[in-house]
Amino acid sequence: MCTLRGLWILSDGTGELLYSRRYLTVEKRVSKTKSYVKLPSDTELANAVFEKLKNPQQTENHSLILSLNGNNIWPIIFIYKPVGIIQVAIPMIEAVQRTESTKDVPIHELPLIHMPFVTATVQLLHELAQLIESHSPKYTPQTLKQLNSPLSIIMPFGKPLDTNLSNVHQTLTVPFSNAGEDIQLKRPGWMPYLYKGGKQSMEFHVQELIRGIQYDRDKAPNTIQIQGTIHCKMCLEGVPEITVPFQLVENMPGRLGHITTHACVQNLDHEKSKRFVFNSVMDVPFHLCRYEIVGVDKMPMRGFYQMKEISKTEVKLLLQFKLDDYVRNEFQYCRVILPFFNHGLIDTFNAVNTAGELTIREDKKAIVWDIGTKWTSRNKEVALPATIFFKDLNNNSGDDPFCSNANCYAKMEFSLLNFGHINIIPKNITLLKSANVQKITVDRTFTSNEYIIWNSWGKVKYAWNPSLNQIQ
Repeated sequence: MCTLRGLWILSDGTGELLYSRRYLTVEKRVSKTKSYVKLPSDTELANAVFEKLKNPQQTENHSLILSLNGNNIWPIIFIYKPVGIIQVAIPMIEAVQRTESTKDVPIHELPLIHMPFVTATVQLLHELAQLIESHSPKYTPQTLKQLNSPLSIIMPFGKPLDTNLSNVHQTLTVPFSNAGEDIQLKRPGWMPYLYKGGKQSMEFHVQELIRGIQYDRDKAPNTIQIQGTIHCKMCLEGVPEITVPFQLVENMPGRLGHITTHACVQNLDHEKSKRFVFNSVMDVPFHLCRYEIVGVDKMPMRGFYQMKEISKTEVKLLLQFKLDDYVRNEFQYCRVILPFFNHGLIDTFNAVNTAGELTIREDKKAIVWDIGTKWTSRNKEVALPATIFFKDLNNNSGDDPFCSNANCYAKMEFSLLNFGHINIIPKNITLLKSANVQKITVDRTFTSNEYIIWNSWGKVKYAWNPSLNQIQ
């Protein structure tokens, strides 16, 4: 995430300043730091940046340092766009990640990977470019004044809140009527209008994504990463204060780790009472928070995969999965992809699968096992013993060179309904100001982002993560 001190747009042909916007609240925060350097006037800054960028060596990356009046201004982030403009931004310097080897390196010489606020600013400029390009082909100070309204929605105080252009367009096209509105009501900066009319409702969608890789190797521990997002949509009149208690589901492995929240959240207690306190946001979807679950030590679906080559045209395999006891047996979908690289094209197969159906993928380089929406066996296990036959053995263009012979994996794709580590109980939600909320909906999904089981009889791809002692 980044926070901007200012944003400027220049003509890449003449260096003319076409647009500028400064964020005084951010500048006030920066002025209290020890390394504060006051920014020059817009014209002086634009001329200096344009002169600096005439040097081809300065355009090799997206940041530069500017010396003005005996002071160094850094970082100045810029991107060129083929439509004839240069976008320039100066973010607030935030904490950097240093190691023993970089502790004495000047901050402007650090690799960008140590400065997320720089890379985030570059990404923000690319996203804003889509908005700016809507004013082409004529970029003039007069036409670009129209950016003031959408930028007030995207980042009213210098920190991006929502760069989704469809959301911005929807906000700008809603009629702004003051009829019957309490003009004394103080609005948050992210709510440019108040919701009126229609049924009042609240929607919550708790979405968790899991990345799981099972190696079945003593020296390669399994990888389990779970990240979650709580998506919200509020259709409420006024600006009520909302308290949303949440709970960690019992008997689920892991604990709540790092969590970030939307700017509307006033208070977050995830240690004791576990609740969000926030003001209602305009009636478009937004992310209330993002979080991670750490300390998970077992796969929700434990797999077992063995495959061996009988000949160049034949392989035999056994694939088994078992649901852990804490996993809810209710899927939106559940399927397994068995890719076979560097074997040619699949001709046919013989299988005795205990559940679901098998098909050959269209490119004839993978078997698809559609297990279904519920595992019907009492022990929550499914198995697939099969023999696969191949033809056109030389048809291997574009295949992964590592995945040959016994080096292969099974990839599981699934989405569990009404399942996850965090739950929200609708009846526990409270509003500070009385509101006749007619509908509160909460749904949860637990979906695979990447879920792979490697063949226990082959080699695996594994990234070694050494400790500092091992490096030294």
